[in-house]
Amino acid sequence: QRSGVPVPVAYRRAVRDALAKASPKKLLTLTPDNPTARQLLDALVDLYFPYRLGYPLPRPYPSLVRLTRDLPLRFGPAETLATLEDRTYLATHLIYVLSDFNRDALPAALVPEVVRYLKQAAAVYLKARDVETLGEVADSLKITGHGYADPVMRKIVTLLLRTQNGDGSWGDHRAKTEYDRYHTTWTCFNGLLEFKFPQRGLVDLVIRKAWRKGYRAKLTLPECVSMER
Repeated sequence: QRSGVPVPVAYRRAVRDALAKASPKKLLTLTPDNPTARQLLDALVDLYFPYRLGYPLPRPYPSLVRLTRDLPLRFGPAETLATLEDRTYLATHLIYVLSDFNRDALPAALVPEVVRYLKQAAAVYLKARDVETLGEVADSLKITGHGYADPVMRKIVTLLLRTQNGDGSWGDHRAKTEYDRYHTTWTCFNGLLEFKFPQRGLVDLVIRKAWRKGYRAKLTLPECVSMER
């Protein structure tokens, strides 16, 4: 749809019917009182586009956004790739959700805790040369207004450029699955893309309202503003 390709009515109807018939427990696995970072990540990502397309969901999408008021994004003194994984992907994908997956710029002032966590976590990923994750971190930082003047961004971009394969891809050619090959290239490519956002702020009115009711409730959020150039 975003590329201008019309979605056939029959396809939309088939997806809607499949979602309506699916078990809510399979579509949404959340611990009611204290969801984990992985559960929040899966819920935010798996149900975002069905929400945008108006398909039936096992739970209103805004309620998932509000759950992020208790984001488990604290950065500890002895973090490793294993301990950071779920929280880091939750942080990057929260940025994606709030920016309508890269369509709109998201001021860092709206998500200061998320930005701070990503910059802290970046040091661990840089040391491990984990370019797949660093591509998403750079992508998220660009969405929140960070350019090459930012020292963390410079380090990430430098590593991405130095580790690109001769055929233009990233990652290990010996990876066992196609996903491991294409996803690493995808994230690194996104991390190097230059964006020209048409709008700035929380553009989706429903998500903006849900975010205001969440853990940033006391913060005055700017309305959506034009960024035409």
